[in-house]
Amino acid sequence: MVVGRSFARLQAFAFLPFIPLGRYLQTSAWRDNVRGILKGPSAVFWNIEKT
Repeated sequence: MVVGRSFARLQAFAFLPFIPLGRYLQTSAWRDNVRGILKGPSAVFWNIEKT
């Protein structure tokens, strides 16, 4: 019985789930005369037009 308990403890630590500790958001600012900005996790400079 003791061997089964120790094996169960080892199996519990064999696969640890992902624990999110926070979030990172990249801030950005755009001028009023720029349009076509794509929303996403980071700034990409595709489809941008100056009006």
